[in-house]
Amino acid sequence: MFDPFGNAVHAAQAFPLRDQTIAISGAGPIGLMTIPVALHLGARHVVVTEPSHYRRELAHRQGATLVRGAGQEKLAAALAELGRPDGFDVGLEMSGNPTALRDLLARMTHGGRVAVLGLPDRAVPTDWADIALRMLTVQGISGRRIFHTWHQMATLLDTGIDPAAVVTHHFDPVDHDKAFAHAAQASAGKTILDWAVTSERVSS
Repeated sequence: MFDPFGNAVHAAQAFPLRDQTIAISGAGPIGLMTIPVALHLGARHVVVTEPSHYRRELAHRQGATLVRGAGQEKLAAALAELGRPDGFDVGLEMSGNPTALRDLLARMTHGGRVAVLGLPDRAVPTDWADIALRMLTVQGISGRRIFHTWHQMATLLDTGIDPAAVVTHHFDPVDHDKAFAHAAQASAGKTILDWAVTSERVSS
């Protein structure tokens, strides 16, 4: 679990989060792992947007302040509910969806900061004039900082944060096709190919 958890910790550590109102776009496994990390780092509010109802429920369980469907209107409504119509202080883009990235950028406060971990599958038109005028900072995130992130993850585990809490389904490795198809439907958190099952069958 340290590989995806490392992505979550790296992204969450991109900017100071204490007393900040943050938005996470995308509640896939990495986005879900980011929620408790952001709260541990002192975020005042954590708002998560995600189109999948199943994963929105998982985001609630991870402790998100508010969880909403995708879209600018949903983000604007969440900000109004929190009394922050000016926008989010920090955004964490975890979905790789071009529309989600544009929606997130549009709802950042003046001087807001955005860490982008999600990888869009196509070029994303971006209004750089708007980013410049609102003095936004956009930081790309890739992988982990070796070995700094690993030490941070170990410390977070000691505080009680459990990345395995996002695991929702286990499959025998021989059912890998079924496991990948299931994960692709966004009706799961983290899906695991459980090699222990195979080991037990072979040893018996």
